[in-house]
Amino acid sequence: MKQGSKTARRLAVMSAAFCICSLPAWDSPQSRNDNSITSLNYSQESTKTLVEIGVESDPTFSVYTLKNPERVVVEILDCASSVRQAPIQVRNGIIDTAAVSVTQANNYSTCRVILGLEKEAAYSVDSSKDRIVVSVDGVPQMNSQEYAKAYETMKQSQEAALASARTMVEREQAEAARARAEAETARAEAARASAREQAALAQLENAYQEAQARLSTMEKLDSTQAELAKARKDMAALELARNQALDRAQAASNRLAQLEAARANSDQEAARASAELEAARAQVRELEVARSRDMSRMSAELEAANAKVAALENARANSDQTAARAGSELEAARAQVRELEAARARVESLENAHSLEIKRMSAELEAANAKVAALEN
Repeated sequence: MKQGSKTARRLAVMSAAFCICSLPAWDSPQSRNDNSITSLNYSQESTKTLVEIGVESDPTFSVYTLKNPERVVVEILDCASSVRQAPIQVRNGIIDTAAVSVTQANNYSTCRVILGLEKEAAYSVDSSKDRIVVSVDGVPQMNSQEYAKAYETMKQSQEAALASARTMVEREQAEAARARAEAETARAEAARASAREQAALAQLENAYQEAQARLSTMEKLDSTQAELAKARKDMAALELARNQALDRAQAASNRLAQLEAARANSDQEAARASAELEAARAQVRELEVARSRDMSRMSAELEAANAKVAALENARANSDQTAARAGSELEAARAQVRELEAARARVESLENAHSLEIKRMSAELEAANAKVAALEN
């Protein structure tokens, strides 16, 4: 009996020594360094969502999952002085929210970052001296705010493209009108010059015919040699003037041909401007198709959100155990529905404004075509 008591005491002493020696270093209050969470942010890539937890010093932490609902928990030891971090709303089909909580027991404080998942997903963790990064797999989806931002960006791009097309068409039409006006002015001037040359040529022809008649008469009447020489000299001068007039008439005719060629080029410019106008109209039609496609997609997502609300309401009615979570998700889904309704209202307002802008542009384009047709006539 005494031998057994000695053995028991020996085992108790050895066990106490083993427990003292096996305590981790952070169990000693004097050896611990307080840590804190300095930031909480997220970013999205094509196939995953990254949640970055900023910490004050090199962290000691563990990561585990919880079920019903699905959660990933990052637990940081000796985290006693964390600055209060507001929860972040991700809601991208993978992560719902991320929030920080601090607990304290027996002189030990722990910070927990809880990632609420919308469905079960694989994850990985990486860390450095001042941060912990949790990567959750899955293709992110846009929420209503991101949809509204994407639609606004698309609308601005469409408006910029339409404004650029309209400016280009107006510039080309103005250039064509200016070239046509210059060609018409030059053509009129050439026609007047040709008429003047033709009149002068007719006068010279008449004088030439009269001189020939006088020369013939003087030769028949056997006039004096002096008068004959004078008549021949006058005949030569008239012949020279006639040739010069013919040259000027030919130059005027050539100028008129050049102006006709310039007018043909102006007509080609007008045809090109009309083709660019048709291209701009085709671009407007493409933008209308893209807008209709985006509206269909947003309507489908709104219907999916309504279906999710209905499913959550059924789950809430059938299970008292998940009532709190279903109620929270129901409110979140309803909020999402309200956001999508507001986004759809904004989209419809933008569509009305866009439709009015397209009608105005069509009227301006029709007026420009009418002006081009009038100039061509």
